Amino acid sequence: MLTVQDDGVLISANGAKSPTHVAIEDVKAFLISLPVSAWPYGRVVVQSNQHILPVPWEDYVRNMSKIEQQVGVLLKDLKISVEFWQ
Repeated sequence: MLTVQDDGVLISANGAKSPTHVAIEDVKAFLISLPVSAWPYGRVVVQSNQHILPVPWEDYVRNMSKIEQQVGVLLKDLKISVEFWQ
């Protein structure tokens, strides 16, 4: 599961003990480095945005939107399908 935040992505991989915060510039390499066992359904991820936001939230949401767009581009480059979770 990829949880988009304002400063990167929180990645919960199958078999990992805890989620890992990854800077946006390192997400592609992180996903590539995951073992095959972390992909039980093939090249598919669930993506969500962080739902608990700090106050004031406007800048946070603006930054999160930019990160979300960058994640979309890199997942498309990696031919990874995305299911969105609200």
